[in-house]
Parts: sequence; C-alpha cells; structure tokens
Amino acid sequence: MINVKSGLPVTTIIGNAPDSVRVYNGYTDLGATSKNFFGVNIPVITSGNNIDTSTVGTYYIWYVVEDEWGNRDSVIRVVKVIDDVAPMLALTGNDTITIEVFADINEPGSSATDNYYKGVSITVDSSMVDKNVVGIYPITYTAIDSSANTSV
Repeated sequence: MINVKSGLPVTTIIGNAPDSVRVYNGYTDLGATSKNFFGVNIPVITSGNNIDTSTVGTYYIWYVVEDEWGNRDSVIRVVKVIDDVAPMLALTGNDTITIEVFADINEPGSSATDNYYKGVSITVDSSMVDKNVVGIYPITYTAIDSSANTSV
C-alpha cells in the first residue's frame, strides 16, 4: 500500500487584509475559509480576535487550519484601530481682535478637544501681523493630535 499525502490546504481571508476600524467603532471579523487539496472545505480555527476598538493600535487575527493528512496552513489579518478625526478648535472671545497701531496683541486664547487624545497641541501664528502698519491680518490657530490629525 502506498500512502501519498495531499498538497497543502489553501486558506483565504474574507474581506480586507489588512483592515482598519475607527477608534470607538465596532469591528466584526469576517473570518476565513479553507479548502484541502481536493477543494473540500475544512474548519478554520481563529485566534487573537481581541480587537480593542477603544485603543488605537495594531492587532492581529490568526487563522489556522489542518487537514485530515496533517497538512497545515495559516494566515494573519492585520487590523489597525485608527484615529482619523481632527480635533475641535475653539477660540476664546471674539474671532476679530482690534488693536491700536504700535500696540501689542493681546491674544485671548484658544482651546481644543479631541475624540481620543486628552492632550492636543495648539500653536498660534501671528507672524503676519505688522502692528506698525494699519491693516487686517490673519492669526492662524492650529490644533494637532497625536495621530497627526490637524484643525486650522
């Protein structure tokens, strides 16, 4: 009697691989399918499906199969939990500041909130203002979170 082993099973991830989900949104893994050498479906074991959508980061889902001859295959889905929402920027006081020529600017401030990060960096650029020349000048406020999402 001759015992001939079949070829390796073929495992296919269903859906996107890699995949991504916005932080705080739900994630549903679509799974994987696998067929043995003869095209017959074989069960897929899934591990690592612990996507924490409340934490930005990279997660992995492993799909492992073994056919009746002991041939194995495995594939990995990479899932990134991302923050792609820009911070909300708010000015303190009026959005127009009036100063006398030659006077210093008394910039009233600003604040920013973000959907994910607690600390948001705010920069104020008043370099275009020439207090020695009467005119209308822009002051630019920029808020940026740790995922590099920017509001201007």
